[in-house]
Amino acid sequence: MNKVLLYCRPSFEKECAEEITAKAAEREIYGFPRVKENSGYVLFECYQHEDADRLMRDLPFDTLVFAR
Repeated sequence: MNKVLLYCRPSFEKECAEEITAKAAEREIYGFPRVKENSGYVLFECYQHEDADRLMRDLPFDTLVFAR
């Protein structure tokens, strides 16, 4: 799996995308966010196939500010 879906409040997609990109990079996981304005979600797509699984295991999602 190479994608992680994060829900957020509508209109906070850009902030959520910046946050997940930074937190992933801290763990040496790289990718890019797909953002649709006012959608209430961000899809983070990792470059490496196995990195989404690793990100979900290693990142305590309850520490994220913008993701719900």
